[in-house]
Formats: sequence, C-alpha cells, structure tokens
Amino acid sequence: MTGVQTCALPICYRIINTDNQLSIEYKNLYSIDGKIYYFSLTDIVLPLVNKFTDSYGWAPIVKVFLNEKDIEDYLFLFQVKQEVQLSVIGDNLWYGNIGHALFDGFYPLYLALVKFGYIDDKFVLISSDWDNKKTMSYDIVTKFSGNELMEYNSLDKSKIILFKTLVAGTGMTGNRVINKEYTLYGEKEYGALSLFKQRLLKAYNIEIDKPINKKYKAIIIRNKRFSEYEISVIHQVVDLFKDELDIKFIDWYHDYSSFEDQLKELEDVDIHITGPGTGMMYMPFLKKGAININLGYMEHTQTNTSRPNLFIKNSTAV
Repeated sequence: MTGVQTCALPICYRIINTDNQLSIEYKNLYSIDGKIYYFSLTDIVLPLVNKFTDSYGWAPIVKVFLNEKDIEDYLFLFQVKQEVQLSVIGDNLWYGNIGHALFDGFYPLYLALVKFGYIDDKFVLISSDWDNKKTMSYDIVTKFSGNELMEYNSLDKSKIILFKTLVAGTGMTGNRVINKEYTLYGEKEYGALSLFKQRLLKAYNIEIDKPINKKYKAIIIRNKRFSEYEISVIHQVVDLFKDELDIKFIDWYHDYSSFEDQLKELEDVDIHITGPGTGMMYMPFLKKGAININLGYMEHTQTNTSRPNLFIKNSTAV
C-alpha cells in the first residue's frame, strides 16, 4: 500500500489511511529551537495523527516561505546540523508497566513503521519525557531500535536537526483498543505482530519458535488478581503434575532480574497459564504451537471501589 503522497520541494508526506488507522511518513522535517517544522510554500493544514493509541493528535509546525531560495537562505543561518535517517514519533505513557509499554506504547509505533516498509531498519524513537531510563522498557526501545531515544520536549536547541524520514500515527491500535475481532490490529493486515516478535527476540538473541518439547514445559504466572487461596491451589496443581510436566509457578517481577532473563524463560514454554491483565501480555512471544490458558478472574477486591465498571452482582470472595 503506497498511500497518498503530497510533495512541495524535497519536502513530502505520504499518508496511509485504513479505517481510522491513519499513519503518515514525512520527508525532510527540521527541528529548530527544539520544535519540529514542516517547510512549505503554501499555508497548508497538515493531518493530525495519533501519538498514543487512539488518544491525541500531532502534526509538525508549518513554516511558510515565499520560494525555495528563502528556504535555502534560512537553513544557511544554522551552522550546526545533525541528521537522523529514520525516526518515529509517539508516546509511551505507561512505560513503567512492561505489558502496556510493549503493546500500547511500542508496538503501535513499530506498526506505523511497518506500514511504510521499515521492518528491520534502525530508527530513532522520538517520545515524551522518560524520567526513568532504568526501566525494562527503555532497554527494550534502545535494543530494538538500535539507537538512543530522543525526547521531543528536550530536543537540542543549539543546533538544527534534519529528520530525513519521520513516521507518525499509531491509529486506533494497541492492547487497550478493542476491535470487533478482539485482536491487535496490524497482524492480519501487515503481519506486524509476527514481525515485532521476530525483531524483538532477535535483539535479545532468543531462539524463535523452538520445537515443542516431548515433556511439555508449563509455567503458571503469578497474577495480582489471584487470591491467597487460589495461589495455594496453584501450588497444589504444580505438585500434582510435576511428574507429567516440566511445570513451575513463577513471578516475573521477583524471580527475574531483567527482561532478557524473562524472555529466556519464555523461549521454550509449551503451556503458558495465568489470569487476565499484564501477566498475559507476553503471550504473543510464545513459540508456534504453544498453548495459552487464561484462568479468568472473578472481581472480588475491586468491585464497587477502584473498578466500579466491573460490578458483579452478589460476588463473594472464595
């Protein structure tokens, strides 16, 4: 899909718009005094694209010139210049939560790149402020993209930055956006989720789609939604099936020091078991043929308090 292309001078943009999934590819945008500009010879209105799933829009600032020479003269005023070959702009508002960071923040941005054919290319993520760069999600972004992140609120004001190609627009995508098929948008249309899995696992030197084991390897993942009674039952299940299965009950947060260690554990899993929520979000990284089991969840502790929208009549704790 090539989309619709509009050009003025060497400055172009190309749009792909499929059912509220608007994405845009810009050529030759400039950061001047820390702000990103689109140079034009006419006073145009650029399309807004989502910068975080289906939330708020973004477009570069339009700076109008009379002719090409005026643009050349203006750029000549800036002696210091940095070039970024490929970048994608968008936010990751919940980057402290690894599941949301991956599938509400990062996957939709990678999907935008895939739409325009940038599958394995190194790129720079331009995002809102990441105050904590010691999070797992920051390590993932840098390994996956091949570059350090740039914060658009803190772009260097002492020099002009030329973004040779800049992609934007997450569309209505991400884990928090429900569609009629209850799937992440982009896999059926572009194969983007499979490409995301392959690129991420390669970045951490994790083997992709290992064979199914003769003695199935099963993990039950600790979930904040499990009651103490349910956790005790899980331990009994692990003990009951330990001879038939290579099975264990794990806690991603406490038992593994890094995202890489978590992926190494997940690499050879045949049966993946947990309840809904963030604990389920590594499921797309499972090998082909693996089984995912969602144990479900009865809302006990949060009903009528922090999650009143999930009211369950006559619900009682076990």
